Amino acid sequence: TQLIGFGLGGLLSRYLVDPANMVWPTSLVSINLLRTLHGLGSNLDFIRNRLQFKFQNEKLKYFLILSLIVTIYTLIPSYFFQLLSNISLLCLISPNNKILNQLGSGLKGLGLLSFSLDWTTITSTLGSPIIVPYYASLNLFIGFILIVWIIVPLGYYSNLWHSRKLPIGGHKHFNKHGKPYNVNAIIDPTTMQFNAQGYKKEGQLKISLLLSVSYAANFAAVSSSIIHVVIYHGRQVMEILKSKDLLKPDIHYKLMKNYKKISKFYYLMFFLICILCSSLLNRFSLNNSLGYWGIPIACGIGVVLTIPNGIIYALTTQFIPVHVVAEALGGLIYPGDAVGNMIFKTYSFQTCYQAVTYLYYLKLGHYLKLPPRSVFLVIVVGTLWAAVINTLVAYDLMARIEGLCTTKVLHGGWSCEISKVFSHSSTIWGLVGTWRMFGPKTEYFPILYSFLIGFLLPVPFYFVSKYFPFLKKIHIPLILSSVALLPPIFPLQYPSWFLLATIFNYYLLNYKMGWWSRYSYITSAALDCGSGFAFIIVFLLLNNNIQVNWWGNEEGNICPLDDQGNH
Repeated sequence: TQLIGFGLGGLLSRYLVDPANMVWPTSLVSINLLRTLHGLGSNLDFIRNRLQFKFQNEKLKYFLILSLIVTIYTLIPSYFFQLLSNISLLCLISPNNKILNQLGSGLKGLGLLSFSLDWTTITSTLGSPIIVPYYASLNLFIGFILIVWIIVPLGYYSNLWHSRKLPIGGHKHFNKHGKPYNVNAIIDPTTMQFNAQGYKKEGQLKISLLLSVSYAANFAAVSSSIIHVVIYHGRQVMEILKSKDLLKPDIHYKLMKNYKKISKFYYLMFFLICILCSSLLNRFSLNNSLGYWGIPIACGIGVVLTIPNGIIYALTTQFIPVHVVAEALGGLIYPGDAVGNMIFKTYSFQTCYQAVTYLYYLKLGHYLKLPPRSVFLVIVVGTLWAAVINTLVAYDLMARIEGLCTTKVLHGGWSCEISKVFSHSSTIWGLVGTWRMFGPKTEYFPILYSFLIGFLLPVPFYFVSKYFPFLKKIHIPLILSSVALLPPIFPLQYPSWFLLATIFNYYLLNYKMGWWSRYSYITSAALDCGSGFAFIIVFLLLNNNIQVNWWGNEEGNICPLDDQGNH
């Protein structure tokens, strides 16, 4: 799946890498770190460049010292005092109040007035807030407030879709009485496909209101991203299509023309061969649930969504999740097949995501003047090597860590929330199927209207912004995608994330511009580096069964909600 995305990314590099306005801010952190570590060069003239040396040396000292401090500090919320990763003011006010638990829990509630003091928790999904343009951060947080703190509570406490029988958040399945759903009862043990008789007996599968709203927001975000790119960036794309060269080339593009590029023909052949191999693998080695055409159709969905996603990511650092759209379409084409849905979703999502990832590395090479052929070779070799290593590490973790992927290791980073959501989603969209779960005869049918809403929302803002230019900063796809990954990510990430974004990209940028321009990106790199080293230390401690048992590491002693929303 990664290699398919690399081929697609290469085909689109002319539109998403070469133009100067495709900035890709995430690459600037890597560049800043590399220049801090290696910027002095091997032939430094200390007399002529002593001011530059002093400046670079100060940045290097700053990076190393901050990384060390972060490494030591991260051990506290990650290992010794894990409740610092999840602080809820509402639950502290009244731990036994159910409504305050539902609103305030950062893990199983809506995260109102909750926050985290752990950099890893804050940035695990949204990325570093320091590198995100402030208008993008503001759009994301506005979307989070509107959807999670306003729409969801209004819907839940008005009992929309009988949601008050269920937890307000979470990704698990329930029956109409709010009890855990017996998924095994709707699986045919012989074919591992959908069992209609079992489903009729168990009744409709129910999901939390937060998850329902997240699905709706995801649909709307994807459709709005297409319209957003068409009306705001369509002219630029058409100009590039019509011209043989860039109309406004910058210095980076001119210098990169000195290197030989990989031709579009080779990228196309690489892309098609990878799809062919995947189709044959599915046909002869797996369960053959998708047939010959399932993989090409899944990849085709990824192709359609890559350009809008690539443009938005290049400008805002945010990827619009496409997995729910892929699941929904897979559930329509292959209803009753959970495994087939997982395969279909994986190829759709990864085609798009890995294409954007490869475009990011091409832009990084573009800034650093690296030969495109070398970038491609290194990434492909690294991907093949990582496929082997990751598999071995996964088996090693399963053998060494007791309680892996359970709530016993929630704060250790081994609870596998993404894998659980992946499995639960395959039940909703694959096993039960899109039509049975969200069809006209179900109470969740209005969720599908969000596709249409997403198509329409960007249009009025576009026309009104011609008269009120400040409205150009309103980014509908970002607002809608703010909750697209809730769950598996937790609501408590957003307040802390936005606070850091405001400090760095509003206050420091506007009032301490000198410091911001010198140290902001290297600060982000140091925070990532330090927390990464701390994670290795925590892994070694867990690997040797060294545990710290006290009330500061007990899950749920601030917000005592279980998965059914009771206490």
